[in-house]
Amino acid sequence: MNEIFISHSKRDEQSIKFFNRLFSSTKVKAIYEEIDSLQGIEVNSNKIKTDIQNSSALFLLHDNLIESMSHTRDWITWECGIANGSNKEIWMFEKSTQTHINKMVIPHVDNLIVYEPENEDWIRYLLPIINKFEEFSKIATPMIGAAIGASISEDKVIGGLVGLGIGALLNKQNPVPNGEWFMCFNKCKSNFKIHIPPNQLFRCPICNELYKTNK
Repeated sequence: MNEIFISHSKRDEQSIKFFNRLFSSTKVKAIYEEIDSLQGIEVNSNKIKTDIQNSSALFLLHDNLIESMSHTRDWITWECGIANGSNKEIWMFEKSTQTHINKMVIPHVDNLIVYEPENEDWIRYLLPIINKFEEFSKIATPMIGAAIGASISEDKVIGGLVGLGIGALLNKQNPVPNGEWFMCFNKCKSNFKIHIPPNQLFRCPICNELYKTNK
């Protein structure tokens, strides 16, 4: 059984409930390490490192609760560093109501998803992505061609997301959502894939520059 490491705070009950429900419909196992509960005792960092290295990817469930918990924040940053160094894809999830106020920097992200845990359409959108990890130990990252940033206008508004609402992100001809390549215009010039509905504020997790998708 393939596994995905879940980097999170145990206090973020809303996200945990959402992802538990999501993974219950797949054959992929979600690996949780309750970092919050380890504070004050000897932490087995070797086990966490091994869990990440044995996983197909790392899912970072970012919540503004993490911003105020330095212990949890530092552990999450470390986990993401281990994942990146182990050539594991990092999928960062931010809630649509929080992404514009979050400030935590993650130096490397492969996919950014701005979602609504209470929206059922996100279950339908994410299930094929998780199920693909059952078939492949790592989703191959396509080569970045000249098309990167082609859908990004100079006024920092993103085009190319077809239709209205999250349902429009689903492509009937490609059951596994690929997202869209995005390049940050700020000094970081980072590129990663975004899975974001129209008319949604979001930030670059590398430099905190704010953007908004087109209507």
